[in-house]
Amino acid sequence: MIKKVARGATEVLAPWVLHAAVAWAAVVTPAIVHSPWWLLLALPAAFVAWSRAAGGGSFWLLS
Repeated sequence: MIKKVARGATEVLAPWVLHAAVAWAAVVTPAIVHSPWWLLLALPAAFVAWSRAAGGGSFWLLS
């Protein structure tokens, strides 16, 4: 029962944690580095990571 609840909580929380990590990488990291070209690199990489974690292959470039 505990494993089932933990698995359910992980499935619910994992996308939110990943979303927060993507937002942090895409917004805060370039601000720290003070270089906008990092944003251009971070957003596609973050989207690919999010897409694969969310079920993968749903985006046409990843299939």
